[in-house]
Amino acid sequence: MATMSSTDGKLVTYVDDNGLHTVPFGAVELNGLNDTNIASPSDGDLLTYNAAQGLWINKPSSGGGRVIVTARSIPTSFTQGGVTGPIAVSFAVPFADNNYTVQVTVLGDEVAPETPTLTQAPAVGISYIAFQAVLGVGVNVWITNNDSGAHTGVIHVTAVHD
Repeated sequence: MATMSSTDGKLVTYVDDNGLHTVPFGAVELNGLNDTNIASPSDGDLLTYNAAQGLWINKPSSGGGRVIVTARSIPTSFTQGGVTGPIAVSFAVPFADNNYTVQVTVLGDEVAPETPTLTQAPAVGISYIAFQAVLGVGVNVWITNNDSGAHTGVIHVTAVHD
């Protein structure tokens, strides 16, 4: 359970039964205890509620606590013998900046790949990754299809704030 309120503009992240949330500092309340009992967080800090102790714990984004988000594209067709992109994969809750590390994979929709007609492997793979123009929103991905078969798949992104 969380309540929202206006604060000094710093963003913090917390997890509850409904998932991961990034909100302004001072906007999180659980069991009647507001997150303002934590002195001066920085943008991107991860807050956790310790029910046993009845208090909020701050894991600074500069170390210790890391915020992890995942996102995926819609099913996408990849150009035969070519490169498809950019394909935008955006986070439901953006980071405050581009200080995050990403891991990108592509999951094919077919049972097995076609016979390669080019010498490169794998049949479908990541060609290039770049941050989107707006800070913290997500990444653009280019996919290479190295064979003559028509492939579709979903791009999966895991991002960890540094």
